Amino acid sequence: MKSVKKHIILVLLTLIVSIAYSQKGTIKDEDDLIKRADQLFEKEDFVAAFSLYQTLLSNHEDNSEYNFRYAVCLMYADRSDKTKPIYYLEKALKNPDVDKRLFYFLGMAYQMNYQFTDAIESFEKFKTDAKSSWTAKYNINRRIEECRNGLFLLSEVRGIYVINNIEVKEQSFYRSYETSKSGGKIIVLPDELRTKIDKKLDASTVAFFSNSGIIYFASYGEKNLSGLDIYSTFQNPDGSWAKPEPLSSVINTSYDDAYPYISLDGKTLYFSSKGHNSMGGFDVFRSVYDLSFSSWTQPLNMSFPLNTPFDEIMFLPD
Repeated sequence: MKSVKKHIILVLLTLIVSIAYSQKGTIKDEDDLIKRADQLFEKEDFVAAFSLYQTLLSNHEDNSEYNFRYAVCLMYADRSDKTKPIYYLEKALKNPDVDKRLFYFLGMAYQMNYQFTDAIESFEKFKTDAKSSWTAKYNINRRIEECRNGLFLLSEVRGIYVINNIEVKEQSFYRSYETSKSGGKIIVLPDELRTKIDKKLDASTVAFFSNSGIIYFASYGEKNLSGLDIYSTFQNPDGSWAKPEPLSSVINTSYDDAYPYISLDGKTLYFSSKGHNSMGGFDVFRSVYDLSFSSWTQPLNMSFPLNTPFDEIMFLPD
């Protein structure tokens, strides 16, 4: 009876895979399934590869390579249970000949679950065994630094209570903010302030128009020298825009810095950054403009639980 149930599940999974690829041709056999799954994986299209490895793993439960690849896809395709990838990655780890990239993704899985010490150990293992091109591609030293930041930030945990929680569309999430009593309003960045690189790399068009008349926004600039940086500008009396200027290096880092917001006092900046002492992805930071020194104060990480190893963007205080 158990084998019948398993057979039905496998048939359903195969049908799902076939439907998913109906526009590009159905999958002929398992060899074709493996080929397509591996192609998607190497392109890092993990979401598209997810259902394919799900099918392969259901047929080969103890295959270390499928456990590894399925777990990686799971990290990107379904984050409803962030602990699940760890199970499959640790299972794959039993095979000493498994793909060396496993240690990187296992480190990422540990990091997502606040197991920062285990994450550092896994990243260090990857750094030792993997090809140098891989350690550079995955910026492994930065990942280790994020975990050390996480350990420090978790040392002083504060309580936080969720009053309300809503789901919004990614394309128009900024419309859900209430800014009538804030220091300005969220707007769509005027097209003339976007550089060619911004348009090519699809930089966020969310900007903050402060009550003082200054617009703050993120841009790759004309040359994309340091990822996204936060810029500011203002509109001239004739309607033209002054040349945007990046905020100082106290705010902007060699990593992405974006989603600025100026509070009602006109001098407190909240923004999201993958640099500074982020524990992973975008963290929310706060800085205050010091008029006596004409400079921004060193950004303060808003810490856990507001910040996590995932992306926190566009923070507006009440």
